[in-house]
Amino acid sequence: MLSGVMMFDFMGWKEVGQLIEAGIERTIAQKRVTYDLERMMEGATKVTTSAFCDRHHREYAVAGGGEVGAPLLSNELFSTSYIQSNRRTD
Repeated sequence: MLSGVMMFDFMGWKEVGQLIEAGIERTIAQKRVTYDLERMMEGATKVTTSAFCDRHHREYAVAGGGEVGAPLLSNELFSTSYIQSNRRTD
């Protein structure tokens, strides 16, 4: 997930990266985490990677002001005109 944040930041889509990070933070704060984090956190519950990602999806939607089950990204973000007008120049 964090490599995706780096990719979106590189593309200049910082808001998307910030929403992903906010979802990760909210998910970890609930102490329902994968094995690698569970063994280092007092009172945490170990979940599968897919369960962690499902929880993150919900928290991502909430962090973005959306609803659970709403599309993660607007289709307009991926339209050709949007990409061309927001292309990095450096």
